[in-house]
Amino acid sequence: MKKIYLLALVFMFVVSVSSVCAADNNTTDTGVEINNTGVVDTPTYNFKSIQDDIDSGKQKIDLTGDYLRDNRDKDIVVKGNVTIDGHGHKIDAQNKGGIFKLDPKSNLTLINLTLMNGLSNIGSAIDVKDSTINANNVKFVGNVATLNGGAIYLHVNSKGNLNNVEFESNAAKTAGGSIYSNQNATLNVNNTVFTKNYATERGGAIYAYENHMGLSNVTIRDNEARRGAGIYAIGDFILNIDDSEFIDNHAVDEAGAIGLYRGCGCVMNNVTLKGNQAISGAGIYAERNSILNVSDAKLISNKKLGTTRKCISNGGAIHLGDNSKGFIRNVSFCDNFATSGSAIYSAANCVLNVSDAKFVNNLVVIGDHTYDLYKCLGTVYLGSKSEGYFNNVSLYV
Repeated sequence: MKKIYLLALVFMFVVSVSSVCAADNNTTDTGVEINNTGVVDTPTYNFKSIQDDIDSGKQKIDLTGDYLRDNRDKDIVVKGNVTIDGHGHKIDAQNKGGIFKLDPKSNLTLINLTLMNGLSNIGSAIDVKDSTINANNVKFVGNVATLNGGAIYLHVNSKGNLNNVEFESNAAKTAGGSIYSNQNATLNVNNTVFTKNYATERGGAIYAYENHMGLSNVTIRDNEARRGAGIYAIGDFILNIDDSEFIDNHAVDEAGAIGLYRGCGCVMNNVTLKGNQAISGAGIYAERNSILNVSDAKLISNKKLGTTRKCISNGGAIHLGDNSKGFIRNVSFCDNFATSGSAIYSAANCVLNVSDAKFVNNLVVIGDHTYDLYKCLGTVYLGSKSEGYFNNVSLYV
């Protein structure tokens, strides 16, 4: 009997040692779990872990896994100066609420991180109140606002500095599918891509109201809204855009790529607008009292949403509203379509100055019939009491 009992103990010991060894074989020296297929399982944490680090006064936080919002979590509140390096990880709100809220006078810097599936009234990934958000190598994916600013909402006097950022499939019920930038805010966007973002009303990618805004080396592609599918800019300020492209954006009404409203001006250099669609101003729609300055640009195949060569109201590439001014230099207009002004439409009391420009195969469309420049003289339309000045301009059909 004693021998049997002893053998049982030995067997239990061997089994225990084998189990411990097996567990050790599935864990790296850093404590990262490895599943039975040999693939590393990324550890996950909840939002409270980040909030605890911020509340403890940490100014630099390095993420070691993915962070998922659970039902008990609240939005992460940032106070003071905080830098978060995601090291390629993600913060996923799982459509259970927002992600970050910045208290006034705070400064949040995000690096190497993905923010996704935020859900809130405004700024579902980042809600910035009189503070500064800096983002470098960050992705915003699938964030939804029930009002404005699907991913980011900049309140009055706030600042956003974005570099090497991707916005994809973010949405807002009203305005600013990716970004809503409010009055007197400052928004600087560099080396950034906006793809498949949506706003029900205005600004599929960006909505900006009377603020300081500059874009450089930005791609805005395949975004949608009722007006301003790429950018909707409103109020007395100048929008600066350099070395950028607007491709295949779709507006239900006007402003397929860019909409300028209530006196907003725009200075564009080395920009391409191609394949954008809208009822009027498929490329650029400038409402009354706007100033538009475009140089070294290409405007190609901008036309009515959902059709090939059927009725756009006015302005296939550019629409200038009453009392507006347009300065166009070294620009190529190719294959744009409209009822009036297939390349440029200017309404009443406008001033249009065009130099060193090429107009190629821009067609006027009336009903189901297509007419070329020489039949309709419709490539450029000048409204009542408008003035047009043309220097070194080439026309091709």
